[in-house]
Amino acid sequence: TTLRAITLCLLFVTLAEPVLLIRLISTPKPQLWFLVDGTESMSLADQYSPGDLAKLAKAVGLNQSGNTTRTPIDNQRSEIGNSSAPSRMDYVRSLFGQQNDGLVQRLAEKYRLRAFVVDRPDGVRALDWDADSDDPRSTDASRLVSQFTTTGQVTALGAAFEDLALRHATGNLAGVVVVRDFDQNSGPSAIAAARKL
Repeated sequence: TTLRAITLCLLFVTLAEPVLLIRLISTPKPQLWFLVDGTESMSLADQYSPGDLAKLAKAVGLNQSGNTTRTPIDNQRSEIGNSSAPSRMDYVRSLFGQQNDGLVQRLAEKYRLRAFVVDRPDGVRALDWDADSDDPRSTDASRLVSQFTTTGQVTALGAAFEDLALRHATGNLAGVVVVRDFDQNSGPSAIAAARKL
């Protein structure tokens, strides 16, 4: 009786042809890109009232960090303007360089971050920085801001977007955050190129 029951069970299983279906769903974090203006105009120091200067410094964490990474060109340019005021790039470096729950750390929790600098007429320069790496040195915000330079001559935002669309295309792009001081002064239309991207 036991053998007959086992045989009937095996026959039933064989005829039923059971299928084991396992679905693996991978949902990687979307990418968020930073596109930072790296032209000489970013090394200028703007004139603000003391109240506005304090508000701006507080907003980007300049008072908290107190240190900025400046290049010789930054120093020359800020001497032209107001040598005691931080340059435009100083504010950008301070914002991106915040430690302890700063902008970069908070965004890295939701997005895969990449950064580029617009300092060429024909495209962008990808920065050597990966916010998703297991190497803690590569996710360090200070490593990112040390690569922000102000040596570019022209601001070709349209060419930058076209370069991103061609060489760095991805199907999982959440957005591009553009940090710059004024409209483009060279190259194709930025709006048309952004739509392609």
